[in-house]
Amino acid sequence: MTIKYWVFILLLLIISLLVMIQLRDNETALNQEINKEGVFLLNSLELETLELDLISGHNGVEFLGYTLDNILNKLDIVEDTVNTITFTSHDGRSIMVSHSEIIQHQVALIPNKGRKPVEYRLIFPNDNFRNRWIKNIYYFKID
Repeated sequence: MTIKYWVFILLLLIISLLVMIQLRDNETALNQEINKEGVFLLNSLELETLELDLISGHNGVEFLGYTLDNILNKLDIVEDTVNTITFTSHDGRSIMVSHSEIIQHQVALIPNKGRKPVEYRLIFPNDNFRNRWIKNIYYFKID
């Protein structure tokens, strides 16, 4: 075997190690965020106990999911006291939802059935290009 082969193998090992370190650091940061007040781990909320809402979107597309006001009611939080909600996915992507979007029912969580545990997608039904949609929501923080 040539030196090029061993250098290539060594580079692959180094890159793999760096990726593993980065993933571990991301997980640590997520766990620290979850331990703060006002942060809710999505899979611990038992959203399946809520009734699914029929949500109408752009061009007549319909979704079955949960509106944020129903989720806030389940948590005994009055939606008028919420300024923003920040949703974060498993891969660390975050998006902030404003108070006006919440009270105007412009945002919903859609369960991805067929997966255990259930994973959720945050959607904006009237967003034509789905720019703000996020899949695999891990937790959300209420401010």
